[in-house]
Amino acid sequence: MDSIAIQEDKQDFYSVLDGSLQSSLSMKISENFEGTKDDAALSNQKVCALSAEEVEEFSECLEGLISKLYPTIELCWKLHHQLSKKLTVTSAECFMYSRCLFSIVQKSPFDGDVSEKPIQHDSNDQFTINWRSGLEGFAGAVVSLQENQCWQVASVMLDYLLGLPHCFCLDNVIGTVCFAIKHFCCNAPKLSWRLQTDKWLSLLFKRGIGIQEDKFPLVDMFCTMLSHPEPEQRSIALQTLRRLVGSNGNAGVAKFPSTLRDEITASDLGFSVSEMILSHLVSTTWDRVATLAYPDQSMLLRAHAMALLVDYIPFIDHIQMQSFLGAADSVLCGLGKLAYPIFEGPLALLSITLLAKACLYCPVEDIALIPQSVWKNIEAFGMSKAGGRLDEVEKICQALCKLKMEGDDAKEILKEVLSSNSMTKQCNPDFGSTRESILQVLADLTYVRSYFDIFSKRIDQEDIVSLDCCH
Repeated sequence: MDSIAIQEDKQDFYSVLDGSLQSSLSMKISENFEGTKDDAALSNQKVCALSAEEVEEFSECLEGLISKLYPTIELCWKLHHQLSKKLTVTSAECFMYSRCLFSIVQKSPFDGDVSEKPIQHDSNDQFTINWRSGLEGFAGAVVSLQENQCWQVASVMLDYLLGLPHCFCLDNVIGTVCFAIKHFCCNAPKLSWRLQTDKWLSLLFKRGIGIQEDKFPLVDMFCTMLSHPEPEQRSIALQTLRRLVGSNGNAGVAKFPSTLRDEITASDLGFSVSEMILSHLVSTTWDRVATLAYPDQSMLLRAHAMALLVDYIPFIDHIQMQSFLGAADSVLCGLGKLAYPIFEGPLALLSITLLAKACLYCPVEDIALIPQSVWKNIEAFGMSKAGGRLDEVEKICQALCKLKMEGDDAKEILKEVLSSNSMTKQCNPDFGSTRESILQVLADLTYVRSYFDIFSKRIDQEDIVSLDCCH
């Protein structure tokens, strides 16, 4: 966590906690206090704090009450969702303050007069300890709510957790948060609830993620989303990874222009993740993304996956680079051994860009790993005279052929060709809104059908009654 950010928010954090502490304490006032309304007399009274045991008991009772409220709040959501949401947020705040209060009391005992022994916060370490247990318990409560099918309460709780001020570093609960997001996208019964993963991932990475000892939960979440049967989740994972690589890959991505792939992603560069985590994400998700780039049924998702592979190139290791170059005829669209070199579509254009970038970053001797069938197609198109906007692709193919013949000396030429590339094509699949619209239409049709069924039954009953009367 950035120490500067901690110092900036530290005073506000403690003013909230200390205020909550003072308001939560019982006041043992002398008998003279009863009946008096005088502020001066009130200020002279001795205010005594609860013991650590009493605060612990109070916190346990409060958290027990809150946990019993949650299922009832979930049931009341359809009756009054705004009131239910406000109650959930209030309960979440109480839960956080209760945990932090107990932590402060444990680490800073203050028996006696509160005004004479104010709580001291002398170090960032003490500051961290005071709220860490609260965050861990809070994140665990979100997972428990999911297991108890309290999806709407859990959703608001996760919103609250990820919306906390940045002085609350979430690095110690990243694993739990990733598990909760994955659980939502896989098990939430409504599509609208599952689509919240996009919002939560944006909030999570905008906060920043530092070095994590256990990277498995983060990787597992992305791998699950990339393999998800719903295209919405695959699209969210691809676009989130693109934003992560785009905001951290200045050494690689910034060298290249706004080509076709740059129009495919959202231009949100506010994400932050450590280089170590980013490299681990790239190495562990490369195969999954490559799988989406080739056989996925959605052409738009294939384009997203291919664009992500382009951004991945500066971060992949040497073994992955060699494996990609050796299998280029089966991965790259339009360049396979059985394919005719057609560069009309975005996938073929991205394939050329991907191969060109790989050639720039790999050692010159690895270029020999590219299958001859790929080179034949590149050479065939490089010698063609397509005209129009495909002239730029032709130039890339010619630069690749030159690189094959001349080695490192031709890399500058290829880089210059890529820098002057102006091919653009907007590609923004809005799977979520499309699916929601279809479901809404189906719901309306079902409602109309039920409406007519009711009247049909009523008419039938009236006809039967009329026949009975006639007889």
